[in-house]
Amino acid sequence: MGASMRYLSQRYAMPYKEGKAILTDIGTEELAHLEIVATIVTQPTRTLPPDQ
Repeated sequence: MGASMRYLSQRYAMPYKEGKAILTDIGTEELAHLEIVATIVTQPTRTLPPDQ
């Protein structure tokens, strides 16, 4: 999450359109990695009862 926020916030200071696009792409890709990790954690635990 930290990496994606850093890339996405740095894009506002980038003076070149190509640089902004690259930072946006990298930040979005980092968010996709976070989604993958969340899915890996959620899948084995979604069928557990709340007391476990």
